[in-house]
Amino acid sequence: MGFAVFLGVYNGVSCSVERLRGGAKDFFNPLCGGCAAGAMAGLGSRNSRTVLYSALGTGAITSLVTVLTGGNGLQGGRAS
Repeated sequence: MGFAVFLGVYNGVSCSVERLRGGAKDFFNPLCGGCAAGAMAGLGSRNSRTVLYSALGTGAITSLVTVLTGGNGLQGGRAS
């Protein structure tokens, strides 16, 4: 159940950011989604430093994976 919530937050935020940015598909969308999902995952610790590190770490990993797998990484292109 926790993983489903994590993926739901990640996908929801990533898609929302993409739409708000006019369809731009680059590393920024998964960065925002990863930060939001990581923050949600870290909330259970009740430690603000843990929440921050979880958000930044998850955001960095998700954007890096997107760039490395060729998911429109640094091109900054728009959806057609």
